[in-house]
Parts: sequence; structure tokens; C-alpha cells
Amino acid sequence: MSASALPLEVAILVGVVCQSCVYGIFLVLFGACCYVLLQKKKMTTTNAMFLGTAILMFILITINFAVSWSRIMDAVFIEEDGTSYLADLTQWKEVFRTGVYVALTAVADSLFIYRLYMVWSKNIYIIILPALLLCGSLTSGIGIEVAIASLKGSSLFGSGIAAWATSFFSISLVQNLITTALIVFRIWRVNMAGVGQMGQHSLWPVIAVILESGAIYSANVLCLLVTYATGSFAQYICLDMLVPNIGCTFCLIIVRVGLGLTKNVSAGDVTQEVGRVTIGGTNSSRYPMRKINISVARTVDVDQDAEEIDMERGKDEGSDVDVFDKVPRDMSYEHKNDSNGF
Repeated sequence: MSASALPLEVAILVGVVCQSCVYGIFLVLFGACCYVLLQKKKMTTTNAMFLGTAILMFILITINFAVSWSRIMDAVFIEEDGTSYLADLTQWKEVFRTGVYVALTAVADSLFIYRLYMVWSKNIYIIILPALLLCGSLTSGIGIEVAIASLKGSSLFGSGIAAWATSFFSISLVQNLITTALIVFRIWRVNMAGVGQMGQHSLWPVIAVILESGAIYSANVLCLLVTYATGSFAQYICLDMLVPNIGCTFCLIIVRVGLGLTKNVSAGDVTQEVGRVTIGGTNSSRYPMRKINISVARTVDVDQDAEEIDMERGKDEGSDVDVFDKVPRDMSYEHKNDSNGF
């Protein structure tokens, strides 16, 4: 599709309408996310961090949404030449809106890198490449802002912006794919390590949640990259939808974990589900468990990390709903039959 096949004003209007639809979905997921994170009486450090991130994303997404509609209202009711106004990228609202999107992307990518760091047992080396990509993404985002602010003319696809924008979208996509793949690979290894002894695949729902969320975000970024590279104004539609979609993918993971990964797990069983994923340095959920307060020391003989895991679980009282910081540190384990354990 060429730029002339879809008029600019039509693309922007359709983009804002589509953004409104996705924003509505985000509001529902954001409310559910807050419910999951606040349902426990004790607010843990992990839950507080994710709640703060969710609120920050809500603020940024809402600001972007409001500014998008403000530009439409200005073009329709205030400006004499609405099309020229919408095409003017140097207009302060457009510059501000773009900056909010860059900041939102940085927040989401940083959180994803944190999840990768926790899944890989706080292995600093595993996040070196994603962290470098994040730095590249931030640099490209700042470059976009500078290029737009100093732009002469109204060409969105001019050489001054194109290099920065293409780099930003590409780096963001690559980082998301790499981070998702590494997280899934780690959890898959944990799952496979205990297949012979335990016989079930309770971590597959976790993998499915991560893959689905990553696929939604990656598909949106890929569409944005393709439409921009082909010089189509349809990129406005993809970009406007991407902003609330970032919040949707973040909240979706927490909501799906918090409300139960399987049919047999309800919102009140989140502690049990997380414990089942992580006890004993590997996946011990393949043993049927009653609804009891899980204690590592009572159920599994673990390796050298047992004391640390037990201390962490005692401190948090099992109220964390995000499984990514609970993936076992050691792939090895030793199971001991205990008549009082299950």
C-alpha cells in the first residue's frame, strides 16, 4: 500500500478509533491486574513493583490516548486546514505524544528484561544482549524526538526520521523476540528436567502465557515496521494500536497467572500454583497437592538453595502472583517420599 492509497487524515482517524477500542480492553485488563495484585492483605515487594509499573503504564497510555484525541479535535474544530495540521510532525502535541510512546516502550522493555533476569536466577550475563538492545532502542527513540523537533517540512518518511524510526522499531522487535525466547527456553528446561520423575507438564500453561503475550506484541510491532518501511500512512493505525497494546500484554500475563493457570486453580490458589511451579529447585507441581500452606522444608529435600528459597517464601507469605521471579535456581533436585508431605 502506498502512502497515496490511504489519505493521511483517514489513517489518523482510523488509528485513533482503533486505539480507543484497544484502550477499552486495556482498562479491563488493568482493573483485573490491580485486583490480582491487591487481593492479598500483605503487599510484597514484587507485587508492589508490578503494581507501580501497571499504574505508570496506565498513566502513559492514558496521556497518549488523550493527546491523540486532542489532535483530532483541534484538526476538526480549531484549525482551518486540518489535514496540514495533522501532517505537521513538529507540532508540540505530536512531539509530546511520540515521546510518551518512547518512554512507554522503555518501561515495558525494562520490565521484560527484569523478568528474564529473575527467570535465569539473577544471571547478569543472560541480560547483557537485551540490555544493550534496550540502550540502542532508547538512543533511537531520542533520535526520533530530536529529528521530529528539528524537522523541516512534514514528511514522515524523510531521511532525517526514517533511519531512527526503522532502527527503533527493529531493535524493539528483536529485543522482544530474544527475551521471550530466553524466558521460554529456561522454563522449558525446568519442565523437561523433571518429566521422568514427575510425569506431567504443569509449566506448559506458563509457557503458553508468555508466548501468546509476546506474539501479540511482536505482531503489532512487525506490522508497524512493515507499514513504515513501505511508506504507508497505515503505520499511524499500527502505532496508535500499539500504545495500549503494550499495557495489555503486560497486564495479561499477571491476570492469567493470578486468576489461575489451569482449570483447577482459582484466584485464591495463586500461592499454591506459584509454589507448585518452584518448589525444590524444579517443577514439583506434578505431585497432586492439597490446599495447604506450602513449605519447602516439609515437602522436598532440596539442594544448597533450599534455605534461601524457604526464607523468601516465608517473607512473602506466598502472595506474589508473578511466576517469573520464582523459577528455580538449580535444575537438579532430589525427591524424598514423606508421608506427611502430601
